[in-house]
Amino acid sequence: MSRSRRASTAALLACLLLACAPAAVTQTPATPTRLLVKPRAGVTLEQLDAILERHGARRVGVIEQINVYLCEPRLGVEAGALARSLQAEPGIEFVEFDQRVPPASDRRAQ
Repeated sequence: MSRSRRASTAALLACLLLACAPAAVTQTPATPTRLLVKPRAGVTLEQLDAILERHGARRVGVIEQINVYLCEPRLGVEAGALARSLQAEPGIEFVEFDQRVPPASDRRAQ
């Protein structure tokens, strides 16, 4: 096999592996640890940070359009317990796990 043919074959295999990699990643079930947290109207960012700190979490991002914050538990804090304790806070409107959800058309087929 010539050098150029081997290089072409290697390039083709690399492309195929890269094309298949995202499918493998999205099919792997993962335990969500990031939370989506929406404070109630009137709760300041400082108040939200205090609530999160009390429960062992920290802000890592924001979805500004809908006033929802991406939060992660601190080391040693279990995400499920964190979600439950934050949901009980009067200043929190809702808490959800940050995870991919299939479109409604895919869910009906299950």
